[in-house]
Amino acid sequence: MTNLEELEQLFFKVLSDLEEFLPYLVIVGGWVPYLYVKYLWNNFSVYPVTTTDIDFGFSESDKVPSVKESIYSRLSRLQYRERHLKMDRLFPIVPILENPKKTSRLMIEFITTPSVKDTYIERFIGRQILVNRLDKFDILLGDRILIELVNRKVSPYHSYIVNVPPPYIFLFHKALTFIDRENQEKKAKDIYYVYYVLRFHPKKESLLHDLKILNLHREKSEVAANLQALFSRVTSEGCLMVEQENGPDDYIFDVRKDAFERFNELIDTLSS
Repeated sequence: MTNLEELEQLFFKVLSDLEEFLPYLVIVGGWVPYLYVKYLWNNFSVYPVTTTDIDFGFSESDKVPSVKESIYSRLSRLQYRERHLKMDRLFPIVPILENPKKTSRLMIEFITTPSVKDTYIERFIGRQILVNRLDKFDILLGDRILIELVNRKVSPYHSYIVNVPPPYIFLFHKALTFIDRENQEKKAKDIYYVYYVLRFHPKKESLLHDLKILNLHREKSEVAANLQALFSRVTSEGCLMVEQENGPDDYIFDVRKDAFERFNELIDTLSS
């Protein structure tokens, strides 16, 4: 079993363990492009990108689910490992799921907006789990689509319905917030996710149209200016980031040039 297959099975195990909670959670972060390519666009010729953590977003606009326990209680009962953020304190923690051979693991992280009340978090997530509160995160949660995921590695097959941001929102949020990253590797990864959606979305005209009519004019101008600074030339920093994250390519001879052209088309769309 490859590392990707191991991560996929851990991913499905988390979905299984949190199945009651899935209607109130939105998958965000690095697993989203994987879900787009494999389950939304059904493009099996593309190698899906993944990460070693699952990010779940949530908001207070969803009613507190009528479940008998918090997510922390559920994962603790199922004996998930815990990463303690401070040596001298039991909480907060980040839950971790590891496969039996200990060759792969996934961290489960939760993100919301600064306005969500502590009482909501305590009832739903559990005060013991670290919850990151991020500015501009409401953009990711405002519009959602449902995707059916089928785990074909189990018999009988089992499917899950999950919430994800639509591709244009996921792309826009990454393009808006990468500039706030202090970690250069994470910044490069965010830029690459934008390129990934621009390149593999099967209906580019529809994607660009959705971005053009997006009613976030100030943020669109901000994104266009930030991207312009990174993609003004083929040799600019952004093109180099994409080339490095992408690696050798069997289909595109000059990834830098391809990134330059795609990002400048995006810049023109956001500026119009």
